[in-house]
Amino acid sequence: MIPIKTRKDIGRLIRCARKERDWSQSDLAERLGCTQKTVSHIETGKSDPLLETVLRAMNMLRLDLVAYPRERNDRPALMRKPPLSRSPRNGDS
Repeated sequence: MIPIKTRKDIGRLIRCARKERDWSQSDLAERLGCTQKTVSHIETGKSDPLLETVLRAMNMLRLDLVAYPRERNDRPALMRKPPLSRSPRNGDS
């Protein structure tokens, strides 16, 4: 699972999935009904595209958007490190 915190993270995910399918940016743009420049801007995080466009791209590329509750420190709950276990030392009980 890849944590997504910025529009650049979403863009990288979309670009990677597009390339796995051997689609050009123009191929994806045609399927989305937008321009190649729009796809480029989504993939590089250069603009704030319409959420509808991003969701359509993710659906076409078979990407799921999953949300998990966050902890106070703003790290995704499933990405946090487990606490260090303390093993008893000699004499400790």
